[in-house]
Amino acid sequence: MKHYKVKFEKDLDELWSEKDVDGNGWLDKEETKNFMVELSKSIDKNRSHNFDIEKLPELFDNYDEDKNGYLNKGEMSQFIKMVFKNDKQKPEENPSEAFSYREDDHLDMS
Repeated sequence: MKHYKVKFEKDLDELWSEKDVDGNGWLDKEETKNFMVELSKSIDKNRSHNFDIEKLPELFDNYDEDKNGYLNKGEMSQFIKMVFKNDKQKPEENPSEAFSYREDDHLDMS
């Protein structure tokens, strides 16, 4: 399981780099849309159905904490947690622990 987690984190960082077209380290709305569409293809069915592209502009604005028109990796990890939360999760489980942002500039899936 640990190998899977490391692989998934690496894949997310690679996907981030690929979708960050201008290379500024943040994703704008269009880059975020492309990131999330691609990510939703690799998330299990119980979670991927939660992604509604029509709600992306509103969700983006909600998670763009500093209102600069971009998501950084910290904001994106919160965005991913909310969008891909497991509807079948037990009430005592905390979905916010599924993803986090590490200071070493990776999306952390622990």
